[in-house]
Amino acid sequence: MSKPDNERVVNYRPITIAELKPGDTIYISKNNDGVSCNYFCEFVKFEKGLVLGRQIWINPPCLDHLSYKGREIRARLDKCYLWGVPEDADEDAINHPYCCWFRTKNLKAGQ
Repeated sequence: MSKPDNERVVNYRPITIAELKPGDTIYISKNNDGVSCNYFCEFVKFEKGLVLGRQIWINPPCLDHLSYKGREIRARLDKCYLWGVPEDADEDAINHPYCCWFRTKNLKAGQ
C-alpha cells in the first residue's frame, strides 16, 4: 500500500475538480502526527469545499498505523493535486512531473 516517492503515479489531466469522476485518482496532502503525508487516493466526491478520497497508498510509508487501503481521507480542495507535467508548462522549466494543485473549484489543476 505504500510506494517510494520516485514511483508516484502520473495522473495529471487539465481538468477541474468537477470533472473528476468517482474512481479517478487524486493526491491528498495532510499532516499526520507531525509528518507531512501524501495520500494517493481513488476520488469519491467533492462536496462543500471538501474532497473525499479512498486511500490506495500513503507516502511516507513509515506511518504504518495509517497505511491501509480503503481508508477514507477528507481534505480541503487546496490540499489536493494531480501529479504530472502540464501541457502549458514553461519550456525553460525542468521537464519533470510535479504537484499540480487545485486552487479553486473553477480552475484546472495546476493553474
